[in-house]
Order: sequence, then C-alpha cells, then structure tokens
Amino acid sequence: MSAGDFGYPGYQPVRNGPYTPITNFFPYQQQPQPQLQPQAQYGFDAMGRYNLRSSQAHTALPQNTPANTPPNPYFNTPPNATPFGAGIPHHPTPTPFASGIFPSSSHEKSALPQNPPPNNVPPSSGVSPALLQETSTELARSGAPEHYSPIRRSPVRQFRARDQIVAPSKESGGVPDPTALYLAHASYPPLLLPRPRNILVVIDLNGTLLYRPNKRQPSTFIMRPYAREFLNYCIRTFTVTIWSSARPDNVENMCKTLLTPELRAKVVAVWGRDRFGLSTSDYNSRVQCYKRLSVLWNSPLVSCTHPDAKKGVTWSQKDTVLVDDSLEKARTEPYNLIQVPDFEGYSNEPAYVLPQVHNYINECSQQADISTYMRATPFKLRDDFVLH
Repeated sequence: MSAGDFGYPGYQPVRNGPYTPITNFFPYQQQPQPQLQPQAQYGFDAMGRYNLRSSQAHTALPQNTPANTPPNPYFNTPPNATPFGAGIPHHPTPTPFASGIFPSSSHEKSALPQNPPPNNVPPSSGVSPALLQETSTELARSGAPEHYSPIRRSPVRQFRARDQIVAPSKESGGVPDPTALYLAHASYPPLLLPRPRNILVVIDLNGTLLYRPNKRQPSTFIMRPYAREFLNYCIRTFTVTIWSSARPDNVENMCKTLLTPELRAKVVAVWGRDRFGLSTSDYNSRVQCYKRLSVLWNSPLVSCTHPDAKKGVTWSQKDTVLVDDSLEKARTEPYNLIQVPDFEGYSNEPAYVLPQVHNYINECSQQADISTYMRATPFKLRDDFVLH
C-alpha cells in the first residue's frame, strides 16, 4: 500500500504502532470563498427551507470540498521539525476551579438569546407578522412546495427558545472538578519526544465538526470546512473515538452521513448521551454533560487499543486530546482540550479552524505528556493563518 492510497501523498498513517513523521504535504484543499450566507436568516435554516433573502427555495449550501482542486503543500514546518518548547512561558502550578481555572459559574453558555426580542416581534418565531404575510404571498405566487413554507401550523413549538442548560443532579455525578493528581501531573514542564507517536483523539460532533439546523433531523447537517479531510487524517493516523452528547441513534445517523464505511470501521468507539452516566431524568432533560476522559480510558474497548496495552499501559492525560467546542464539558481534564469555536453553519468561516487543529494535534503527538504541553502552550487560532 502506497502513501498515495490515503488520499494525498506525504505520510503513511499507522494504528497502534510507530508513528511515521509527516512530510511537507497538507491534506486540505484551498477552498473558494463564497459570499457569506447565513444559515438562520430571520430564524429559518437554509437546509431545504425557503430563503427569505432571495425568495427562492433551495436545498443546501455548496459542499465544502471542490472537485478537481490540486492539493496544497503542508505547512512549512512538519511536526517532526517544529521547534517545540521554544519560548514557552512559565506558568504557575494550576489550582482547583474555585481558585480561577474557570472564570465564573459552571453554566455560562445559555441557549437563550442574550437580548429579548422587541415588543413588536413575536417571541415564537422572531419574525414580524408583516414579513410572514409577505413571505406567504411570495410562496403562493412562486408555487413552492408546502414543506418549504416557514409558517408552521404550530409556530410556538417550532420556534420556541430551548430550555436553559442546568447542572446535572447528584445522581448523575453533579458538577465535577479535576483531581489533585491530574493537576499535579499537568504542572510539570513539557518534554519533547524525539519523534511523533500514536495518540488518542476524542472528537465531538455537533458544534465542532458540523452544524444541525434542525435538531429533529440529525442526519441533515452542514459540515464544517475541511471536516472530511480532518476526520480522514485523524482516523488513518491516530486512534480515534467519537463522543457526542446527542442521543445514540442520532450520533449513529450523523456518523453514517459523515463517515464512509471504511472510516467508520476504524473508529475505536462511537459514544452518545448514554455514556455520560446520567439519571433517567437528566438523560431526558437539557443538562450539562461532562466528558470525563477517565471513563473513556477505563473502557476495555478503548484501553486495549493502546500501543503498549500488552504491557498493561492504558490511555491517560499523557497521550489524549479532546477536540470540542465546549470548555465546560472538559472540566475534569481541562489541559487535554483543544477548544474550537462553536460552528454555526457558515461555509466560509475565518481562520481555517480544522487545519489549525490538525497542526496542533501533530505537535501534541510529539509530547511526552500532552497535558503539560497544553497547559504551557494552549491551542489558539491564528487569524493570519493561510494555506500555502
């Protein structure tokens, strides 16, 4: 099997074995930058709905991977040649959350809008009655199918604000904190390995790799730019698990659409809401979920995939990264999180988020303890990042 069999030249992905350093090739293709097209204009999504801006029915945004586009070279500095540790600032030993690891309460992200709608706008839809009537007239004139109509028979149910996220009950484990042992290990200075290695990459779905305009249609979503390339690279190069707070059947539906059967078979585990240890009441409510990586590390299905599993070694904070848009979900292992901005469906979002995550994961793969490296050099998006 040649390197070109993996979609682009320059590397040979491995699983549970020695990591082959990546050369000067980048798996992502330069994308044309279309005009910004919001996904929720006047409160309606653009996936198979009526576009109030253009008064035309359309089905979806352009795909994020153009055809017949030549591959771009990888960043100038491959992972095995990056000057790790250079200029790393000194950081004090971390303290428990009560002392400032998290700036405020456990539930800063609220699903409710920050500002109430004006008095002349119905809170159920966020659209004025005049605009709804005008849109209905345009729909009738254009002969658009009924299912494109933004006016629902039960607009309150369709456009009502989602319940606020609340803390899980004590039965579900409550609000956790990192252990003193975890913080102690993360306080050591980073140590660069002579070569990259295989690591465990835990990837979130909604808000990280994709955006679901309609929560009731989990298989209908908009992929973040370069999501397929990113997943392809991670799955073929590292050990990957997918962990989402969505219900298991919805997670499986998203994976079926997002992954090819070949890639899906190589994912070690696909976890959903049933893996958070929630009580029955919390499972069916909108509670804050916490991705305790220790639960993942202790899973026999996952622990047996460690390269040194036969020696009794399991995954840990030393060799795990979590890619997620939520800081709160990583509360127990904050220095294993690669936090990305919440993806809201824009196909031309700035900063090339996933390509930069790709680069940072490569850096982490050459660290003796990933948590020490992330504490000293946390992931930060660069606005000036470009694909050469």
